[in-house]
Amino acid sequence: PPGVLLKTFLDQFCWTPLTLSIFFASMPLMEGHGPEAAMIAVQANLTPALFAGWKVWPLVNCITFGFIPVTQRILFVNSVALFWISFLSFVSNKPPDPTVPNQAVAMIAAADAGHCTSPTQ
Repeated sequence: PPGVLLKTFLDQFCWTPLTLSIFFASMPLMEGHGPEAAMIAVQANLTPALFAGWKVWPLVNCITFGFIPVTQRILFVNSVALFWISFLSFVSNKPPDPTVPNQAVAMIAAADAGHCTSPTQ
């Protein structure tokens, strides 16, 4: 049904990028790093997380809005979200690339010093 597709589209292309950006930005901020480190975290993690989410959530949303009774939707979505949040936690806490010595430390230190850098610069 068109309503299901519209809800799924709005969720994936309006709401999801915003909430993922907030999630990835908040982690370094809560760890005491500055806004530059938050931007680095968003830039490094947002695209991979979006693509991973697009492999899961459109199907989950279509099932939720199309087949799950209203009274059971929260239980169903929260069950899937448990695994999704575990994945996001893994992504946001993944170790730095071993082929780039002190990559994460250097990126966060540079960001804290006001020099926003990335591994590709």
